[in-house]
Amino acid sequence: MTRLMLFFFNIWILLGVTPLKALSSFNYVKINPNISKINILEEPEHHEIIYSNSFLFKQRVFTLIFQQLPATSQPFTNKVILQYNREKERGHIIGGNGCPPLTETQEIGIVQICASLVKLEREILVTSLVEPLKKASLFTSDTSDYLLKDDESINNLSNKIRDEFINFQQNQLKLIDAPIAGIMQIKKDVLLEEINNSFFGSKTTDEVEEKFVVDSVQIQVEDGNITNLHAFGSLGNETMMFYNHSPIGISNRNNINKWYKSYLVAKRNDNKYKTMHLSDLLEYIPNLTSRSDDWSPADGVYVLKPNTSRVERTLFKAASSRILQARIYSDLIGVDNDRPNGLIQLEVEKKIIINNTTPGTSSFMRVGFLNYFKPTLSINKVEEKNKAINTRSEFLVKPKIDAIEIVSHINSSIGLEVNAVSIFIPALKSTLHVDYGVKINRVALVDSSFDSSNDTYKVLDTNLNILAHGLIFKASIRPDSRFGVDLKFSRSRLKAVSDDVEVVKIGNTTFGQLSSYELLGWAKITESSELFIRPQITHLAKKEVSNKSYFQMQVGYQFDIFSKNRDKPLIKQVF
Repeated sequence: MTRLMLFFFNIWILLGVTPLKALSSFNYVKINPNISKINILEEPEHHEIIYSNSFLFKQRVFTLIFQQLPATSQPFTNKVILQYNREKERGHIIGGNGCPPLTETQEIGIVQICASLVKLEREILVTSLVEPLKKASLFTSDTSDYLLKDDESINNLSNKIRDEFINFQQNQLKLIDAPIAGIMQIKKDVLLEEINNSFFGSKTTDEVEEKFVVDSVQIQVEDGNITNLHAFGSLGNETMMFYNHSPIGISNRNNINKWYKSYLVAKRNDNKYKTMHLSDLLEYIPNLTSRSDDWSPADGVYVLKPNTSRVERTLFKAASSRILQARIYSDLIGVDNDRPNGLIQLEVEKKIIINNTTPGTSSFMRVGFLNYFKPTLSINKVEEKNKAINTRSEFLVKPKIDAIEIVSHINSSIGLEVNAVSIFIPALKSTLHVDYGVKINRVALVDSSFDSSNDTYKVLDTNLNILAHGLIFKASIRPDSRFGVDLKFSRSRLKAVSDDVEVVKIGNTTFGQLSSYELLGWAKITESSELFIRPQITHLAKKEVSNKSYFQMQVGYQFDIFSKNRDKPLIKQVF
């Protein structure tokens, strides 16, 4: 039996589902690949929680059955289905049946239980698994005796689960492809100061010996910055929320050493604000690794709660399976066989943050310089049809081509974009970038001729390397984390860099300046994949030279290159 349970446990791990640790040594816990039973009391006939889970995009759906068998009445079952968002650590009831009906307090208790169960994935606060049962009455008073009758058995269960989880976590770390970024520690209470206005850099007018008791802290991390931080708690009988005024760096030692200069603020009235230093609330201990000076955790939202037995949380870097994304797409215009557009095209790029500082304290707009660079690689034509430029060689000496032909026949390219200026406008949910880009584009050239017997033979079959460089202006609009729009305008110059091919220059049309306009709309369909549509048009900057242009309508799919298990919108039956 034990071997069979271990077999199912290993299969479950390989399928990418994190189970509750198989506590096979305890007679009140049973595990199988579909359902986990935790008998809260030593007498399993009195009460049990049946826990099961399935994945649905970012959310996990839990079904809990609270089964009560009163000694003097017929047994009844209260079934609750709860949808729990792992990213926001927030849940809500989406269905259920049974008697008696759930009260608000009971719903809160169930949400807490699910929160405890889901934390088993990486950084569970084990004692909180059972703690909500002590604080929330899940049933009416006349039937709750069975639920909380024996505190000692609950404590014993909590301790044993904690011990088993420590062993499980050590083994799980070998399977997780996301390295540890560091440990975030949170303090339970913080001394406050008071200022006369909302400008964080202003001198404090009163230092007050008031203690803010922390209930929870939400941290949003993006591109090596804490972009938003909300600290919830109480000051006496008053509940308050502190927040940051501008992004706070978390990617290197210099960022973290300046946390004492970062203020969190809570507004009391039009002229008075309570403030605290970020360093008085949080302490970040990075996990040192060789060949890396980047300490920032993966982008996401993290929740810390100091009112539990532990006051720290392990933060992870982005999973290795998510470090590189690719886009595979087709150009709808290329469906026409007479057009040179690629039917199957591929792009790979990686944004690498090199400077995450954005000087200033304005909440409306921030400006950063040299924030990132982005290597790019593209394969634009996999099929053979219309893959090469058929040149016009009058005397079989030099091929003649123009700039639009070059753009429409690029079969591969490699390049680099370097950010010059970034302007962040949170109020408009937008970001503006000015970058400088350099690319080496590869273009195939062919030509043929006839001999005296009218036989055709190739006189040219080679590849031409074209250097393209210029400014790129981009605007990103993010109204929601699930969809967005990117606008792009670029002005670039072309130059032939091949040694073995010399191209005839046709006035200003061969290597003249090009203008390109692009609109990209995307929608996230799973945690690691997106659908997108991207129309773009390219023409000569000087239209008086030529009105020729090149239009594309691309539709495609973005995915993680190294991901083994794709996210699937799958709901499993739990009964």
